[in-house]
Amino acid sequence: MKLDDLKPAEYNPRKITDEKRDKLKESLLKFGDLSGVIFNKATKNLVGGHQRCSAFTENNPEIIIEESFDPPTSKGTIARGHFIIDGEKYSYREVFWEDIKFEQEANIKANLILAEWDTELLKGIGFDKEVLLDFGFEKEFIDSSFIEDDFSDFNNEDEEKKESSGTEKMNTVEIELMPEDKILFEETMDKINIEYQTPVEKTKLGLKLGKLLRKVRDENITC
Repeated sequence: MKLDDLKPAEYNPRKITDEKRDKLKESLLKFGDLSGVIFNKATKNLVGGHQRCSAFTENNPEIIIEESFDPPTSKGTIARGHFIIDGEKYSYREVFWEDIKFEQEANIKANLILAEWDTELLKGIGFDKEVLLDFGFEKEFIDSSFIEDDFSDFNNEDEEKKESSGTEKMNTVEIELMPEDKILFEETMDKINIEYQTPVEKTKLGLKLGKLLRKVRDENITC
């Protein structure tokens, strides 16, 4: 079997730009595989796998060396091995990099060259927001990724009044607003002192707050 025989999962929500793919290849050819736990014997520093090690602190497993290299490989590897947690092997790599700047570059690039999330594929898998948060996603990312879904009921709730609605356009996003909602939206936006990256994000925040204000108004909620 070869790499070409491995079929990519169509549902995989991770994506990478051509530029980042080139950077990833460049990093792999310079430092070798930076995944797993990597220890630099020359400086006695942990280069990669800090979070994995902290996650397994209570277990404190013994590292088992499977093969050693003398002289080191072209990427500076002097040993490969593993440690075992609950019957599963986790990779360990030992390098000999005397240049601290080389080590620091490897450490940074191990965390820098990352793929991105294709949010449509991520949502298409079918996990709801609470489950994804439990997986470990940041709430800010999930809220921004699912914001269109959050507004789906808002955009449809006054469908019967659509002919009299106004339209706010920003970039390629078109949002239908009732006249009274437009007033609430404008009043709400006047109260927002937070800067957002794009007009679309600001619009969506205003709509969300406007919807909450209308709910307070319609239900006579007092605070």
